[in-house]
Amino acid sequence: MEEIIDGLLKGDTQERAECAKELGVRGEPECIPYLIDALKDDEPLVRANAALALGHMKPEDYVVKALMNILEDESWVVRHDAAIALGELGFGEAVDSLKELYDDDEIEVRKKVVEALGKIGDEKSIQYLEKMIGDDEIEEELVEALAVNGAEEGLVKLYGSGGKDIRVKAIKGLAGSTEYKEILLDALKDNSWRVREEAARSLKGISDDEVIDALLDALDDEKSYVVIESLRSLGEICNSEHLDNIKELYNHPESSVREEWAKTLTNIGRDDVFNYLIDAFEIEENPRVLWTLSEAMGKSCEDPDELIELYGISEGYDKIYLAAALAWAGERKSIGFLIDCLKDHRWKVRQKVTESLRGIPFDSLNKTESGRLKRGLLELLRDPDKWVRVESIKTLLLLAEEMDDEDIWAELFRRKEQEVDEDVAHFLDESLQ
Repeated sequence: MEEIIDGLLKGDTQERAECAKELGVRGEPECIPYLIDALKDDEPLVRANAALALGHMKPEDYVVKALMNILEDESWVVRHDAAIALGELGFGEAVDSLKELYDDDEIEVRKKVVEALGKIGDEKSIQYLEKMIGDDEIEEELVEALAVNGAEEGLVKLYGSGGKDIRVKAIKGLAGSTEYKEILLDALKDNSWRVREEAARSLKGISDDEVIDALLDALDDEKSYVVIESLRSLGEICNSEHLDNIKELYNHPESSVREEWAKTLTNIGRDDVFNYLIDAFEIEENPRVLWTLSEAMGKSCEDPDELIELYGISEGYDKIYLAAALAWAGERKSIGFLIDCLKDHRWKVRQKVTESLRGIPFDSLNKTESGRLKRGLLELLRDPDKWVRVESIKTLLLLAEEMDDEDIWAELFRRKEQEVDEDVAHFLDESLQ
């Protein structure tokens, strides 16, 4: 620490600037007097870095005042970084000084003023931000600042006057607002599909007939993204009486819509949902959709005998999908076949089968089955596909916990030391903490 402070006091410009930055990273209170002194340095870069560093310190009154004093610095970079620091500290005392800085000639400074006021977020800050509506140069920062503070009145104004990107962010900020439900419904008819998509997503938390009817109408939208978000919201707020309005979407030309349709039916839940899913399964050709249908059929199946019967007469790829569906239904009937599938030459089969096995209560397996399952999953820890390895880890973690198997835990810890892929290693590290 002493060496860094010495560099701040005696080094050349670059060293002083780097030392100021380093003191900010460390965040030690004893650094504060030295950083405040550095706000008077001859070089703008040093003053700017000192300001940013103070933004990482504990928000004391004297720190805030020191930063407020340099809001009139001759260098716009220093004013810019001082505004950032005051926003990070979040002191309401700085609001009026930041408002004065809003008249700065440099647009980048003004943008940081808006962001800082948004981070402070008190009543006065919001009032100042709402008065800035109409300034096109800071519109993007403004909508984000208002959204993070839930300033709905200001967001409505921006929605009415802003371009496409601003309308999207304004609607996102109004998500779930019952007071401004009509604005969200209006956005569902916007000429921009991105606004319509966000509106469909934002209506998720509002469950009434008007919203449900609007989302059902949006299922006819020309953009699949809007249809998908409408389905997701409907899955959260509608009930079984609306199923008839949704069921025909299994014929939609976009596979992503058909996939979401299957998930939505599972969420709605009704006795005949399973039959609709079976009908879709029989005509579906897209593997990704078939895997989703497999999970949906398993989770919505009230009588596993129906799936067992279909599994018994199936062959080829259909047999794999139906075996996975049985697993998702919590039925161990297909466990032997699924364990064999862990060695399939297609990585997607290995991945999805491993995932589906988590639907089976492991304590329902006999000793032979649990032993085969354990060996098959442990072998997948060395699978060439990293996502297969991730799914095997997830399933092994569940198996180890339910069966209290110390051998699995030991193997997972060994694998953590051997794993070369960063994503898988990180997942293992997080899972084993």
